[in-house]
Amino acid sequence: MTSESLQTRLLGAGTGNTLIERDAELAVLDQLVLDVLAGRSAFVVVQGPPGVGRSALLAEAAGLAEQVGLPVGLARCAPGERRLDVPAQLLAALAPEQPPPDAHIGLRDLTPGACDRGLVLVVDDLHRADPESLCWLAGIVGRLQDRPVLVAVSVNTAAPAVLDVDSLGATVLQVRPLSANGVRWIVHTHSGTDVSEKVVAAVTESVDGNPAVLRATLGRGAHGRLNAQRIRAAAAEVRAEHLDRIVGDLPDTWISVLRASVAGGEDLPFTGVCRLARVSRAAAIDIFAALAGTGLVAGTAVEPSARGPVMSTMDLHGRAALFGEAVEIAHDMGFPDETVGRMLLAAPPIGRPWAIEALRVAAGRAQEAGLDALAADLLTRALREPMSAPVRAAVLLELSTVELLTNPEAGDRRLDRLLRETDGADLGAYRITAADLLVCRGDTTLVDRAIAAAARRPGIGAAERDSVLALSAVAEDARHGASELVLPVLPELPELPDDPAQAGVAAWRVAARGRHLARCRALARKALAGNTDGWPFAPRVAAVKALFLAGEAEEATARLDEVVAGARRRRARPAVGLALATRAELMLHRGLLDEATRDLHAATAEVPRQRWHAGTLPRLVAVEILIDLERGMVERAEMVAAAPMPATSVGSLGWTYLLFARGLLTLAGGQPSAAALLLTECGRRLAADQWRNPALLAWRSFAAIAHQACGHLNTAARLIEEETALAYTWGVPGPIGLAHLCGGLAFGDAVGLTRLGKAAQALRDGPHRLLHTRAVIELAAARLAAGQHTDVSALLREATGLVSQHGWDHLMPRLNELSRQFASVPRTDSTLSPVQVEVARLAAEGLSNAAVAARLRLAKRTVELHLTNIYRKLGIAGRAELRTALGESTGECDRAT
Repeated sequence: MTSESLQTRLLGAGTGNTLIERDAELAVLDQLVLDVLAGRSAFVVVQGPPGVGRSALLAEAAGLAEQVGLPVGLARCAPGERRLDVPAQLLAALAPEQPPPDAHIGLRDLTPGACDRGLVLVVDDLHRADPESLCWLAGIVGRLQDRPVLVAVSVNTAAPAVLDVDSLGATVLQVRPLSANGVRWIVHTHSGTDVSEKVVAAVTESVDGNPAVLRATLGRGAHGRLNAQRIRAAAAEVRAEHLDRIVGDLPDTWISVLRASVAGGEDLPFTGVCRLARVSRAAAIDIFAALAGTGLVAGTAVEPSARGPVMSTMDLHGRAALFGEAVEIAHDMGFPDETVGRMLLAAPPIGRPWAIEALRVAAGRAQEAGLDALAADLLTRALREPMSAPVRAAVLLELSTVELLTNPEAGDRRLDRLLRETDGADLGAYRITAADLLVCRGDTTLVDRAIAAAARRPGIGAAERDSVLALSAVAEDARHGASELVLPVLPELPELPDDPAQAGVAAWRVAARGRHLARCRALARKALAGNTDGWPFAPRVAAVKALFLAGEAEEATARLDEVVAGARRRRARPAVGLALATRAELMLHRGLLDEATRDLHAATAEVPRQRWHAGTLPRLVAVEILIDLERGMVERAEMVAAAPMPATSVGSLGWTYLLFARGLLTLAGGQPSAAALLLTECGRRLAADQWRNPALLAWRSFAAIAHQACGHLNTAARLIEEETALAYTWGVPGPIGLAHLCGGLAFGDAVGLTRLGKAAQALRDGPHRLLHTRAVIELAAARLAAGQHTDVSALLREATGLVSQHGWDHLMPRLNELSRQFASVPRTDSTLSPVQVEVARLAAEGLSNAAVAARLRLAKRTVELHLTNIYRKLGIAGRAELRTALGESTGECDRAT
């Protein structure tokens, strides 16, 4: 047999078997072959993981033996071979005329014609040999002293040990993976030196130094120019096939341990894995140690890429049973519900109550971590367990709440089914919760049908019916302008309901219509009293808005914070998002722009913007536009307003708010005619529901400014008069002040100046701080323009203090300009009496009150009275401003006492 034929038998035809980084192993094998010629025997074991080059080394040794004239017998083992297959292959190679072997065949039987000659026996993949062959080979190795023989075998370290190499005196050659430099050399040899370092790095990273994987990867990636992406894809295919072959050679016990590790995942500890595989800890450790370097394991866990090959030969039923047993072990070991719940994802239904609880707890933890998709998977898995109707309703609610964030349409449908199909008086609370979530989300069309079905359910309790009526009313108000969608199946709310949820809706309706302020406050407080985190949330948010419109800003904010906290405790994120968006609106009206922005961001963190329903999204956008406008960021507001809205948004209350915000934005952009149209349409929609309260949306006030800019003075005057009358009817200072402010801006005459004074006065002690500051600034500007300098300095000083206190830096340019105008106004003393002129001149020169009195022969008290009148007439705050007011260019005014 020639060297070429031996290598072909060992390695296969066409295999490039250039050995890299194997010089030390080759040197040992060469020396052992030469020792046979010198009359010495040896037993050598070449071992390593699959693909590392064991067969190639044996082929080199066999080839050298043939070259020096030694007879060579070759056997290659395979799984499931017949008894004594190794001696049979050796006999066929060395003495084909001999009869089939038995257990007593000796070395002389293998070479009957040359008993004293040296001999080389090569056995590849000895770990696959049949037991009889292993016993025979051990006997041969034990009698090597009979003649010069080299027995060279290869063994896969990723397999159970088949021989006690220490007791047999074997020389062991441990074949290691290639180094990074070795991989680089093969890549350049295979593909040329122009291969990029990126490609070389991709190859090195993908093949783990395994020569067989390396050569197969390069072969598959050689179609066209090598690139990192193609290399990684080819390596993934090759490694999968390589791992399949390794797993195919493993004994059942080893595979059981690996499967137990996969089933246990990252959660089941090693002791649990051993219990699942039914092996001792020591045995399992030995198995993982033997598999190190194969790509199957990392430490005492199965590599992610190897999990598929490990589980591939297991049917679905067996796999499910294994995962179920792993979960049972984790539960028995006292692992947290969160861990057990995650493990249950891959397990079949196990019919234990603790399984449902574990899955629900794990879902809650996933939500807290922002892993909503995982939470949905856990709750979906929980529904596969047998459970009572109340527990199923609770799980359905939890799953629907998560799906409203991950797949809103699916969440809506699930809530709809829960409302329609869940029977039983004891499940009323779940139906109310489902309806409340739909209302908070804004899906009013679905709410109509689902609530109608719930209300018609036989045996519905009084409490459930009251809540259903309240939620139906909230949905009706949110539809706003889409009356064709209303299903008139439920009675109207009473004007003075006893039910807290109905009281919240009634308070909102009273506030929107702008009459009966005391009734509004009483109803809102009834709705918000008692349990702070109970369902339903939508009517409580309505009550908070009513309380704010009633001028109770601090109380409304505190109650809204309670709603947010309660909804968070219930993990009702659509309700949290709605409440936070409402809070942003409240902070905007109070002039707390930073807080408003934070609340708006928090609302979209709870419910991502793309998950807001078409009915609620426009209101969210409207608040964002108005915040930007208050900051003077017109361009940014225009960008926000330009974002497309769903077509179905048009029929919602949110769209009315968006019309208002776009109207103000258009007015700020210098397009009064277009602004008037937008604001008028906003008013038309509000009037359709008889919502006339200017505290809700002061569309008339800003439409009046737009019409005045267009020259429609009569229309502007009519709108201002209507707005003012409605504001006084409601009786809250904020809307009154805004009506006067806009009236003053629309008309610059004496009446307008009077309105600005009333605006500043009405807003002074209220919650609308920013609006009050604007009123003070506009009053100072109007007085300055009218030549009425009295108190201008005091007004500018008041406005400057408010701007500095609240960080409204965007108002400073206007204030600075007004201050410059005021400073540049020519001051004359024609309004002063001759004595006052002298008193002012001397005081401006720096004389004290006593010195002025002595100079003019007046009483000191008379000088003080003169100075007070001088300050009032000149519109200044005190002695420090006298020089500027009198037009003086020198002198000091701050020494006097």
